[in-house]
Parts: sequence; C-alpha cells; structure tokens
Amino acid sequence: MRAPSLRGWAGALALLVLLGAPGHGQERADGGPAQGRPEGFPQRPELPDDLGELDSFEEFERWITLRDEAASPPPLLRLQLGPVFWVDIQSEIRADRRGLRGTPLRELERRQGLIASGVSPWVELSIGRDIRGGADVLHLVREGKLYHQDEPVLFDGVDLARPGDLVRSRFELFTASGFVEWDPLYGRTYRFGLLGGARYFRFQGAFEAVRRGLDPATLTVRRRGELISPFFGGFVELTPFEYLTVSSRVQFMNWSWKDVGLKSARYLEFRLGATIHIIPEVLGFGAEFRYLVVRAESSRDADRQLEAGTAASGVALTVTLTF
Repeated sequence: MRAPSLRGWAGALALLVLLGAPGHGQERADGGPAQGRPEGFPQRPELPDDLGELDSFEEFERWITLRDEAASPPPLLRLQLGPVFWVDIQSEIRADRRGLRGTPLRELERRQGLIASGVSPWVELSIGRDIRGGADVLHLVREGKLYHQDEPVLFDGVDLARPGDLVRSRFELFTASGFVEWDPLYGRTYRFGLLGGARYFRFQGAFEAVRRGLDPATLTVRRRGELISPFFGGFVELTPFEYLTVSSRVQFMNWSWKDVGLKSARYLEFRLGATIHIIPEVLGFGAEFRYLVVRAESSRDADRQLEAGTAASGVALTVTLTF
C-alpha cells in the first residue's frame, strides 16, 4: 500500500483544527457560542472599522492594553502622630569661643552622664492627592545626672570642669519641616513616591558643673545652634490587602544654605514599618523602626563656632487618620 504523502497529512491536520475550533460548552458574552477563542480566555473587544470613532489616544490604549483594577486616589488629608521611643542615642558637641577651641565632647552619654534613651512626640500632616504638601515636628529632650570627669572640660570659652569635678548635661533636639510629596507611580497595592522640602533643626547643649575649690562652685553654661537646609528622599508603600500597609521612607541631605552660617551639615532619616487599618481609609495603628543622624558645624562668625550631632535608633508607635 502506498504511504500517505506529506501534503495529505497536512490537509488532514487542517481539517481536524477546523472541526475543533468552536469550543464545546463555551459561550459569548451575549450567551451564544464563542467563535475561535480557547477556553478560559476573555473575549477580546472588537476594534471599530473606522478608527475615527475612537475619541482619543487613551481609548485606543485601553483597547490594546490589559489594565489592572483602577487604583483609588490617596486620601485628601492624612494625619499621623505618636511617641518615638529612642533606645540607643549617641550625642556629641563642641563649642569654641574667641579662638579657644572647646573640648570635643564625643560621648556625652558615657562621659558626661547624659541618658542614652528618650521619648519624643512626633506629628506629621499632609494634604493633597498625587501631589501633597505637608509638615512634621519632632522634639527630643534628655538630661543626665552628675558625673565625675576624668579630663578637663572647656566649653564655649569657659573652664567648665577639671578632673574630679562633677558635670550634669542636658541636650535638646528640635526639628520641623515643610515638604512636598509626589506619587509618580502607584496602583491598587503599591505606591512609589518622591519627596523634598526644607528642614529646620535646633540643637541646645547645657552643662552644670560642681567644681571643688573654685569660685563659683556651681557653674552653668548653655549654647544653642540652628540649622535650616533643603532635603530630598523617597518612599515605598505596599498594601497586600486593605487592612495592612508596609512602608519604607528615607530622607537625606549633605549640604546646607550658607545664609544661615553653616559650614557643613548632614542629615539622614530612615523609617521601616507597618500599619494595620482598623477602619480602612479612616483609622490605622502602626509601628516603625527609625534611624536618625543629624550633624552640623556652624561658622556664623570667627569668634564663636559650634559642632553638634546626634545618632539615634528607636521605635515609633503611630496613629493614622485619613479623610
């Protein structure tokens, strides 16, 4: 018997494909049988015969693009507040005056008795949709106990203490900012944004010394420095379901405005946390890990200079209200 030719096999295969094309049990959106589409695939919309019927390029794009569920816009107003529990803080300060270089106090927590932890209130408010404006405030104050000094301490041109004297320290950090956030990329379960603005810092160091055999026996010296500088950063928010949001945010700067008399400055803030939405889009409670570094060196005039810095890490407990 003569074997079937290649052309015969191809014809038989084409006939089988034509006979099996209409899927059994498939229906169109109007209830009739589906024509030429595999089982399980949605019906493709029909492109009009006259492309002029499309009102805009966006409609044509919707025809050729499979889009995810539309993301709802962010809330118009968002208020976040709560305490920040700083569990590990390191501070340093040095104050010069009239050419007298002050003692670099590099470890206030270990050498000058400053407490190495603290609690600070924090508030942030933002208004807007894809582009939002906002402000935040944080205030941290710490004090220490009288602590024996192993070395002489010269601060702001004053012989504050000699070896064996007692010193009590107080250190304050206040920061506030105005910023703008922009969400160039977001969807139903994610949001990527950029932010920038100007931030104000105020450092204040105060030392009380109990000096043996000197007059006065008790001496208090204070010094304050201020910083204002632009900053930049970004954030990521992931919402796997409506009751949970995981977020990360970073802000940084490494320069400053000369108009406020600053020679150099550094600032870095990193946040990583999660929020549980008790009432979605209204009320949420969250926790964040925070890391903060602030350092500034002033050169306001030739007679007085100040260097101060703080590095801290801790946990913030937050309440979020959105409207």
